[in-house]
Amino acid sequence: ASGLALSPTHSGVIWTLNDSGNAPVLYAVDRRGVTAGTVRLSGVPNQDWEAVAAWRDGAGQALLAVADIGDNGARRAEIEIDLLREPARLGRLRTPPLRRIRLRYPDGAADAEALLVDPRSQRMFVVTKGLLRARILAVPAAVYPGTASGVATLEPVGAIGLQLATDGTVLPSGAVLVRSYGALMLLAPLLDPG
Repeated sequence: ASGLALSPTHSGVIWTLNDSGNAPVLYAVDRRGVTAGTVRLSGVPNQDWEAVAAWRDGAGQALLAVADIGDNGARRAEIEIDLLREPARLGRLRTPPLRRIRLRYPDGAADAEALLVDPRSQRMFVVTKGLLRARILAVPAAVYPGTASGVATLEPVGAIGLQLATDGTVLPSGAVLVRSYGALMLLAPLLDPG
C-alpha cells in the first residue's frame, strides 16, 4: 500500500492504493483490515501512484484524488492527479476519472509521494520526497479548484526540513501533517482559505 486517506462518506473506511507496476485500483479497507470495495480507474495507467486524498468539495460532494506523482529517477516530464467521486456504495466498481490534472514542476522533474488537499480552501499541494528537505508546491488555483485544462506548472510554496517525505494530510483545522519513514512534522496551514 502506498498512501492512505480516511473516507468522508463511509465510517471506519480508509482508501489505499498500490504504486508502480500494479493495476489502477483503489481499495476501500474497513477497521478489520478487510477490503470492503475496489474502484478500478478505466483508461488510466498506474505509472507510479503514490498518494490518495479524500475530502468534500465546496458543494459537499465526496471526492478522491489519485496522485500519479512517483518518479524515483526524476525523469518524468509530467505528473498527474486523477479525480473521481467517492462511490456512495462500496463494491467492485469501475469508472473513468472525472478529471485528469496534468502538471509539471517549475524546475525539472522530482520524486514525490505526498498529496495534500485542504478541505477549507479546496487547494491541492504536492510534497516532494527530497533527500535533505521536502518542497511544497501548489496546484494552480485556476486548475483546481478551477477547471483550467492543459499542462499546468506547480507553484512553489516553501520547503521543510523533513527528509524523504512519504505522505501527509490536512486536518480540518487547516494544520498539515507530513511524515517520513521515521518522523512526523506538524505545520501551520499552508494558505489562508479566505
